[in-house]
Amino acid sequence: MIASKINSMLKKIGYEIKVCDYKNTIKNIEPQAFIYHTKLQPIYTYLQTNKARAGEMSIEKTKYVVACHKSLQCENDRQIQESIIDTMTNNYALYKKNSKKKYKAKPWVIDNNNDNDIKLNKKQLKLKRKYPGYSDYVYTDDAFKKREKERMIIESKRLYDVLMSIRRNGYNLKSKDKIGGILLLGKNDWTWQISNGNHRVSAMHALGYEKIPVLIKYVVYEQDYKYWPLVREGLYSEEEALEYFLSCMKG
Repeated sequence: MIASKINSMLKKIGYEIKVCDYKNTIKNIEPQAFIYHTKLQPIYTYLQTNKARAGEMSIEKTKYVVACHKSLQCENDRQIQESIIDTMTNNYALYKKNSKKKYKAKPWVIDNNNDNDIKLNKKQLKLKRKYPGYSDYVYTDDAFKKREKERMIIESKRLYDVLMSIRRNGYNLKSKDKIGGILLLGKNDWTWQISNGNHRVSAMHALGYEKIPVLIKYVVYEQDYKYWPLVREGLYSEEEALEYFLSCMKG
């Protein structure tokens, strides 16, 4: 409402603001063409689940998807939940050992805007209310040693709730909390990195969704590795940044 009033006033003096309206409009755009759109507004479009990356790892290799796949072979809801908890807790050490996670932050991180922090805090608060004991866990060895099993049980409950909700009702396209992604464009290929909605992406991949709606907020280009923010700040060398990008592409 306020934005439209401001836009109306600016039109009178020859200016115009294009208001971003991506809530329920999904555009079928080839990933290679996103460069011509993301400068104006985020793009809400369908992307392949097999192109999704959780950090550097291909989504089908993550413990979340493996847990979902195994659980769907069970006969009833209780067995599904028990299977997810069993996979997430008992096999976590193995997944952690095989994980390629090496870096704590993405070299192309663009901003830590206060609005994003506020949204994240609100989401964390809702999760804490729904899942007692939930917190925004820090990825350090000490934290995992102390609370590994507790964290995995809570994550298992979240994953079970998401999996069963989508299995029974389908994915809610009108949800305000969109699945978020960062599009990575290489010289000869592309992929996308999950920035929000890992549980939903994992569940939908396990349930056989080939394409899912993703809100792409920005695009990262391989050839720009010298100019990525954390490279400019000296937290990554150019070689490390490029290695991370190529690792994500490979999955």
